Amino acid sequence: MKAYASQRPARPHKCEEILLRMEANGIKPDVISYSSLATAIANADVVDTAAAEAVLDRLEAKGMCGNTITFSSVVSAFANKTPADPAGAERVIQRMKDFNVRRNTITYCNL
Repeated sequence: MKAYASQRPARPHKCEEILLRMEANGIKPDVISYSSLATAIANADVVDTAAAEAVLDRLEAKGMCGNTITFSSVVSAFANKTPADPAGAERVIQRMKDFNVRRNTITYCNL
């Protein structure tokens, strides 16, 4: 997944396919898997901020919470959108605070 997330442009649909393949093979995607998907969404040619934020919802639905990297990747999606959406990024940072997820310099630099 990291290879598809790190490409320029990233290929989030390929990351999604890998998540489905993992589940089909009995492998439970973890926070790192979903962080890769969020990164791919943030680095795509056309950034879908709703899809990025939905990664956090998917984690919650599976009983998990994103970590600093996951949330920072979602904040990055709002920064990379054209035009940028700082209010959306601030909402994600508030969500981090609500879930007691540590913010770091990368989080705020993405903002």
